[in-house]
Amino acid sequence: MMHSTLHSSPDPHRILNADVQAPVQATVESLENCLVLARDVQDHEQATEQFQQLRTNCTQDASQTQAMIDMLWWELLRARRSAQFWQKTCDVERELTDRMAASHFQLQQNYLRLVQEQ
Repeated sequence: MMHSTLHSSPDPHRILNADVQAPVQATVESLENCLVLARDVQDHEQATEQFQQLRTNCTQDASQTQAMIDMLWWELLRARRSAQFWQKTCDVERELTDRMAASHFQLQQNYLRLVQEQ
């Protein structure tokens, strides 16, 4: 797949100078770790703790940035919970469908036996 140079954004890590790049890379890696933990609802508490540490490490001058990050974080957690809910709903629906199919098959077999006996 070819990417247009008009629509591609530059890699922010390449723009930063070497003095700034290491702390930014550490922050990015911390956020990535939080996001990986957030994928499983059971790890949300640990993910939130790590995220709060990451947030605290952000500069205090960037209150707007922190507010945006907070908003994105809670939205991510809500989305993960919602996805898990719908996955469970689909699993239940699949199980019910399988049971109904098995029951229908059993009813057909009973009907055929009844017709043969008459």
